[in-house]
Amino acid sequence: MTTVANGSQTQLYYIQEETDGTIPTPAPEFKPIRFNTSGMSRETVQIDSNEINPARQRPVSRQGTYHTTGEIVGEMSFGSHEDLFLAALQAAAFASQVTVSAGTISAAAVDNSYSDSGSGFGSFTVGMAVTVSGFTGNAANNIAYGIIETAAAGKITIAGPAGDLIVDESAGDTVTIAELGDSAKVGSTVPTFAIVEYHSDIDQAYVYRNCQVNGFTLAAPIDSASLLTFPIVGLVAEEYTFPGDETFAAATATDMIVTTQGGFYEGGEALNYLTDYNLTVTNNQEPLKVLFQRPAYGIQNGRFTAEGSMTALLPDGTLFAKYLNETATDHLVHLTEAGSSYWFRLPSVRYTNADKSVAGEGAILPSYTISAGYEGTAGTTVQFYKSV
Repeated sequence: MTTVANGSQTQLYYIQEETDGTIPTPAPEFKPIRFNTSGMSRETVQIDSNEINPARQRPVSRQGTYHTTGEIVGEMSFGSHEDLFLAALQAAAFASQVTVSAGTISAAAVDNSYSDSGSGFGSFTVGMAVTVSGFTGNAANNIAYGIIETAAAGKITIAGPAGDLIVDESAGDTVTIAELGDSAKVGSTVPTFAIVEYHSDIDQAYVYRNCQVNGFTLAAPIDSASLLTFPIVGLVAEEYTFPGDETFAAATATDMIVTTQGGFYEGGEALNYLTDYNLTVTNNQEPLKVLFQRPAYGIQNGRFTAEGSMTALLPDGTLFAKYLNETATDHLVHLTEAGSSYWFRLPSVRYTNADKSVAGEGAILPSYTISAGYEGTAGTTVQFYKSV
């Protein structure tokens, strides 16, 4: 029986190109992509003839310019897609988490502040998202999510609802104030990758060169894995033969991150009645085409945008009022598995549309359209954190 390619025997690998379109040599190390579906392909313009002929039939078409495109869809798992997230945000690398643990930290209600007589807060900056733990006298001083409003070596203040919870407490306990994790913001570093699709059952490989990650979509429905989609734009697709001295990094073995674990913060406060959340960020990249060559000339970066949607129960009018009044807010999505966490923070969000139709008996589920924008204090539209 003739063997035909089967999806279960397809592997995806990627490697960052040292120069655009070129796989590093010698001994390239390919990294695996954990995925559910992949739609990588070459997109070619078809050129049709309009010439009139007595047969009343069109001549055979020709191929025009081309570029590569596609989507890689997978389930979020810790450590599996971080290079792709960084590329989607065009962030060069993660900035290391800022954290301070000391027995010299006190809390004050009068200005929603923490003070350190040891002046250990010098690495904190305005706009950082932090957690606070270790106070034993009053649990209100241990906050899961707060934003630094002012920062000095000896004192920081916390903005919003989290700061309003702070009460007076003297130093003595070992208190830890830490950024949510290693962090990445939207930047302008654009790596290119070669993506290799290998059908091991028929020993056939294809390579997609000059690939850039045009963004990502995060989907978090009820009773599901957290789902990821990475749209890819590239220049060249061709058959590929592994050079023989290649190596392959091991795939991560972490569990999928499911939506029964984690949390959501809206306007700095925990919101426990969300039923669905979707976030799409894009760099709006487009292939550039020129005369007298078929491959696209390059890829043009566009404006970074972040939009999405969510649905939630209706226990009160708080969320719908923010839509009606065009009130700016912020979002923090927390996804966790086995003690490791990812956070997606949108520091400036508005609800641009909302619908709370009554479809019949049963719970009303308003839906909201989300638009995120650049926030100057945080210095980004989207911030991505990871912690182990």
